[in-house]
Amino acid sequence: MAARKKRLTRAQRDLSRKVKGSNNRAKARVRVAREHSKVRNARLDFHHQLSTRLIRENQAVAVEKLSVAGLARSGSKNAQGRGLRRGVSDAGWGQFLTQLAGKAQEHGRDYAPVDPYWTSQTCGVCGVLDGPKTLNIRVWDCTGCGAHLDRDWNAAVNILVAAWAA
Repeated sequence: MAARKKRLTRAQRDLSRKVKGSNNRAKARVRVAREHSKVRNARLDFHHQLSTRLIRENQAVAVEKLSVAGLARSGSKNAQGRGLRRGVSDAGWGQFLTQLAGKAQEHGRDYAPVDPYWTSQTCGVCGVLDGPKTLNIRVWDCTGCGAHLDRDWNAAVNILVAAWAA
């Protein structure tokens, strides 16, 4: 995917240097469109393969109902935030979740979208809401029961519990 992205960037750079209305610009536009198509097809192929594998290997799939459009707008307004926004857009999360839901229905599997609120802040052991944490805190100790929790693992447990409750 990185090589395709690099070729697309190069083609766009070449297009920007062409004189408007020239035949070479028309050729460069076609080249950019072809590269965009290849990137899109590679992403779609990956989404189809991954969603099919996940649905075939599991009887139930629980995911967070993420606001993908909000994630694509969020983050700081500097280079780091731009990288986050570009990463969310390039990954095509919304498209992947749509395919996952469709394939779950097609194969008769359970698909449970879960509200993402407080999944990484609630203790998966005792249920205490421990409050907001910055993203650099990857491991934390619960104030209620003292459990030592990995942020992502704890969120996955809370998503699973919420999916079963639903």
